[in-house]
Amino acid sequence: MSTIGQLLVENPTRFSLDWLASQACWSPRQLERQFMERMGVSPKFLARISRFDKAFSLKQINPSLDWLSIALQTGYNDYQHLVKDFKQFAGVTPNVMMQAEKNSPERVLGIVTDHIPTR
Repeated sequence: MSTIGQLLVENPTRFSLDWLASQACWSPRQLERQFMERMGVSPKFLARISRFDKAFSLKQINPSLDWLSIALQTGYNDYQHLVKDFKQFAGVTPNVMMQAEKNSPERVLGIVTDHIPTR
């Protein structure tokens, strides 16, 4: 299960549920059930979280990139899907989150740099 989770975290848009299930020699339903039991979230939800994290990290590294470019580079179909994930996971829109990050005490005091380690 950890191998499948790692695949989803590293590249959340590359793998279909059917392909992942075949790699584990399970049916898609059995994979989802086992994944939920062991990881606490569905494979699809883990992929969404990972894609959201990649979009946020890409914007931190490249603040001049527009949100549509970031959405497309990180596997979203369009900007609105990216906004939906930001609202679900962060509770705010992408621009509000980036403004809060920019004004965070760590940034204001210079404790955090713009370099985000690659995963």
